[in-house]
Amino acid sequence: MNAIGQPISRIDGRLKTTGGARYTADIPITNVVYGVIVQSTIANGRTVSIDSTAAEQAPGVLKVFTHRNMPRMNPTPKPWSHLHPHGQSYLPLQDDKILYADQPIALVIANTHDQAAFAATLIRAEYETQPAAVFDRQTAKNAIQPPQFLWPVSSSVGNADNAISSSPVQIEQTYATADRHHNQMEPHATTAFWDDNGTLTLYETTQHIFGTRELVSMVLGIPQEKINVVCHFLGGGFGGKAYVWPHTLIAALAARVLNRPVHVQLTRAQMYSMVGHQAASLQAIKLGAERNGKLNGIRHDSVTPTSMFDNYIEYAALCPRSLWAAGGGIATDHKIAHVNRNTPTALRAPHEALGHFALESALDELAYATGVDPVTIRLLNDTDIDPESGRPFSTRAMRK
Repeated sequence: MNAIGQPISRIDGRLKTTGGARYTADIPITNVVYGVIVQSTIANGRTVSIDSTAAEQAPGVLKVFTHRNMPRMNPTPKPWSHLHPHGQSYLPLQDDKILYADQPIALVIANTHDQAAFAATLIRAEYETQPAAVFDRQTAKNAIQPPQFLWPVSSSVGNADNAISSSPVQIEQTYATADRHHNQMEPHATTAFWDDNGTLTLYETTQHIFGTRELVSMVLGIPQEKINVVCHFLGGGFGGKAYVWPHTLIAALAARVLNRPVHVQLTRAQMYSMVGHQAASLQAIKLGAERNGKLNGIRHDSVTPTSMFDNYIEYAALCPRSLWAAGGGIATDHKIAHVNRNTPTALRAPHEALGHFALESALDELAYATGVDPVTIRLLNDTDIDPESGRPFSTRAMRK
């Protein structure tokens, strides 16, 4: 404990402030070639044809991968959970299905990045298009109860509905939040190469080197001990670099086919559609209280969108479970709506941040309805006992 309160410099501080830190895209690799991903222009349907002839004949191009010639991957394990598979379950360039907007449909490999980027513009795709499912109030009405992901999906203490309906003051509102994107300063990037012994090395922008190794092992069918994942510095993660995204997997396979190091770096635009995001939400909150602002009941129901193939939940309704006292009951619930987007992921601060916005907005509206000062109403409903477990908090500084 001798470090507490001491003016200790960060070990990496000088490297970062003098420009000496090497991030994934900065690592020099001999004989490297460059990959650029081509994305779908529809959100739902299938590719009828992909004409890559012009791209293949463009200067410097070594290979164009599509679902027709990309090596097959092993499916990710089910059920999808927070431990497995450390990424979205739908694997890139394995079939002709289009399940989300900007889904990868081709990978162009060339001697330089500019050559690959130019050749990528020459690829022509024809689609069979289906209507895309989007997240709105209508799809939220048809949301489903998902399997447990991190925490229990629903909770109930007491009888919240009776407590609310019998209260002299009642608040009922729906709050909406939009998608939020990590937009880290360092774009996602991968450099993959294989040695003569069949060992794969990934220079990777990742917050989770062991999870990356585990998923790549599953999907590519190689032992974990033959995979090295290296991340010297991370230029911002915020949860978005904790999963393995499609570019990493196809870079590794392309490197094996070509027997050369392959570098793939996403564009700024691709970081909005290929590497997860914090899902939007619709949160319905009901409060029942006495005229002095004392809460009798809380109901918090949240609906968030997820991809067509995964059951990711943004647990926006966690916070009422332990935040304020409501003697009559507290009930929470989460549902998901499957839409044609890629799989969401954690964004700091995940889950509770969205829920606090909604719950605290409702509490402010209760303060307005009762005429009680917003700070006073919170002091009135503070609790030393966790409402969900019934156990006393070991530490709680809410009143302070």
